[in-house]
Amino acid sequence: MKKNNFILIGFFALAMILAGFEVHSQGIKLGGTRNGLNPGDTVKIPLRISGTGIHTVEIFFNYDENVLAPQASIFSQVYFPVQTLGWIANPDYPPTGNGIYSFTFFSNTVNALPVMTDRLIGYFCFIYIGGPSGTTTIHLRKSPPDANPVCNFYNNLGVKITITSYSADFSINGSTGISATTLYSIATGGPLDWDDPASWATSPSGSAGAVLTPAKCFNTVIQGDEIQINGTLPGVAKCNNLNINPTGKLTLTTGNSLAVSGNFLIEGDATGTGSFLNQGTLTVTGTTSVQRWVTANWTAGLPDGSTKWHYVSSPVSGATINTFLGSMLNKWNEVTTKWDSLVWPTTLPLVPGVGYGLAKHAPDGLVTFSGGTINNNASYAPGITLTGAYGSATGWNLLGNPYPCAINWNALTKSNVLGSVYTWNELTHNYAYYNGAAGTLLGGIIPAEQAFFVQALTNTATITIPEAAREHSGTMLYKNTIENLLKLNVKGSGAAEDFAFIHFRPEATIGFDFEYDTYKLFGLQDAPQLYSITPSEILSINSLADVASRPTVAMGLKVGVNGTYTLTASDLGTFAAGSDIYLEDVLANKVQDLNSNPVYTFSATSGDLEHRFNIHFASVGVSENKPSGIKIYSNENTVFVNIPSDMKGNIVVYNMLGIEITRTTIQAYSLNKINLDVPTGFYLVKVDGDSNTNAGKVFIK
Repeated sequence: MKKNNFILIGFFALAMILAGFEVHSQGIKLGGTRNGLNPGDTVKIPLRISGTGIHTVEIFFNYDENVLAPQASIFSQVYFPVQTLGWIANPDYPPTGNGIYSFTFFSNTVNALPVMTDRLIGYFCFIYIGGPSGTTTIHLRKSPPDANPVCNFYNNLGVKITITSYSADFSINGSTGISATTLYSIATGGPLDWDDPASWATSPSGSAGAVLTPAKCFNTVIQGDEIQINGTLPGVAKCNNLNINPTGKLTLTTGNSLAVSGNFLIEGDATGTGSFLNQGTLTVTGTTSVQRWVTANWTAGLPDGSTKWHYVSSPVSGATINTFLGSMLNKWNEVTTKWDSLVWPTTLPLVPGVGYGLAKHAPDGLVTFSGGTINNNASYAPGITLTGAYGSATGWNLLGNPYPCAINWNALTKSNVLGSVYTWNELTHNYAYYNGAAGTLLGGIIPAEQAFFVQALTNTATITIPEAAREHSGTMLYKNTIENLLKLNVKGSGAAEDFAFIHFRPEATIGFDFEYDTYKLFGLQDAPQLYSITPSEILSINSLADVASRPTVAMGLKVGVNGTYTLTASDLGTFAAGSDIYLEDVLANKVQDLNSNPVYTFSATSGDLEHRFNIHFASVGVSENKPSGIKIYSNENTVFVNIPSDMKGNIVVYNMLGIEITRTTIQAYSLNKINLDVPTGFYLVKVDGDSNTNAGKVFIK
């Protein structure tokens, strides 16, 4: 059965002083024949009008969308006593459900359009597709015998003028086939316009054409830079099968519609998954599916420390746990703080907004979410709970990004929720995290199909994932905007690694800050674990008010694999000029100036002292002898004196009455440490060297 489309064209004369009158030679003509067409040929259908006193003309005609595809500029005007305003979108006309379009002309003067006799107004421009039949007719709709909508003429008062002459149908004939034709978006230069032929090519690496844009008969592939459906041309954007490849991005903007008459597939591979951001109205006649590439090594039995886990969520409304049949699928239980296995029945839904832990059955491969519709144009408020009293190990809820595009953590609406979010990074065998400003989850961008942990601080905690949180990708990098942030990375010989951050910000306190500090969540056993040690917690992001309040930060390290490791410091340039930052290896009794050399190599075993490092911050304002470079400061009950030269002599500590408390020999080219067992208060530290002397006041707790 042929699928027909209606097209409406209107003429407005704007003759405000002309009264209407009936004439007897009012006519519309589209008649003609085009034979011997081949797929890809241009078809130009002339529009001719006859009559007088015409103010408005409505023209409707049928055509088969499987045989003809409108060009991006469907109407080519040749008669210029009228001005073109462009297409105006109209609702689909029942009962066919196919699009109605209108085109508007205005007279160049205040008078009615001149008397027209078989006047050529312009051309409707199509591309011949062929389709399964290769034949269609352009049929002017008239009454009788056709049902509404039908062609009409009106005078300037809105009175209908009888149309006395219609042309015969315009016949189209040619060879069949082009049903496999595919349009590919241009991979670069975005954002690009769906309705612009410069956005499309007929091969994946081809150049943009000058004619074709997606139509109901074309398969369409989105690749590379973003394509936007902006309603540049009115009516519903259409295509046959629609694929968004793993690098592609498609946005359907507010107030616009997309009709996919075939299947809709968002593809995935090892590089990622395509992205679709729907702010308009999407209809899909066929199936809707979203893919995700998952690495895998589990085959049977209980998982172990080497099992590859992924945190996943469904971007479609009707997926079930049968999506992962044969694999291990778990759901986090906040009450028991354990994983619950999901096995039966296989019809259990994958609830949008809820996260799941997946160990796919080997080998690596794609999983496909299907069933229902794409999750879009709705906000999600997954329930979160805190059972019992709050603590660092309670109130954890595994949620999921419900959309087929990324979301921004900073745009979520949160109440009584920890300021940090966590996702699992299979590559590093550790959690990725973000506290609203810094972290390894760059910009707080949570990818599509990704689950994430949040912590409820009270039993009234809530979180909402709004539509406004959606985006295609994140470009914000914390290091471009954040001051006084030190990033530390530890890595062994394999791919596993870990990160920790120390951030000085005036809003922070010495204690745990729910909004700024980030708990350390441990990864797999084979991955090194690096974190700040505080009196109450261990942290991946340790936020402190200023260097003076905490000039030394203790760092913990645990390794599951004995070997050689490298600790690398970065973002040193975010600190003020003149700030010195030292790494102290407590176990090896070594000190390294990170500004001079930010890379430190060391050996570690699984039984080593957990408090492996200290990071010393000696900023401008610390007692300093600039010519010699000697710096004196304290942390808790320890005095630190940096001696950057080959100096001999003593370091002497006095109380404020001038009584000597302790004396120690200078260690040249070293950060000297003196532990004091004295009452809280101020003390004087004197460096009495053979080449220089210096003194400074410190506070001991």
